[in-house]
Amino acid sequence: MKKEYLYASLARRFAAYVIDHLLTALLMTPLFLWYLKGLFSEASGIYLLAYSGPVLFLLMLIRSLYLSVLWSTRFGTIGCHLLSISVCTLQGNKLSYARAFLRYLILFCSTCLLGLGWISILFTEKRQALCDLGAKTVVMVTAARMDDTEDNALPDTPDTLHSSSDQDH
Repeated sequence: MKKEYLYASLARRFAAYVIDHLLTALLMTPLFLWYLKGLFSEASGIYLLAYSGPVLFLLMLIRSLYLSVLWSTRFGTIGCHLLSISVCTLQGNKLSYARAFLRYLILFCSTCLLGLGWISILFTEKRQALCDLGAKTVVMVTAARMDDTEDNALPDTPDTLHSSSDQDH
């Protein structure tokens, strides 16, 4: 008996990405407000020259830790869990921290390229984005979601159904 897996659609993945972006932006708000306040003060030159690099580094660090830690410990971020999707290896296992961080780095680069790394989801059999292909991961619909027969919330192309024999490659 083959086990069936659903690979997450582009709309579901993008919605999880937006939720996670909003959550990390909320986490970074105090730092960002402090920096903005300094930019519009008499010491704006100091803030611009001395603090721009460290603030940018902290913003990227917070985002990378949020994504990498949750991908490697919980099979997905808060956005993933809200939309009933999980990130795992091609064999269905939990990601190591190194693999999750590699996935983040590729996601960051593809986001800097105007999100071009997301296009491959439309053309790959397992709906893998560039970050998934590079880190050898897949994003799957969780078991609770597979029982759901109606999906009016995200009227994108349907999630793709594959058998467990596809997981071995």
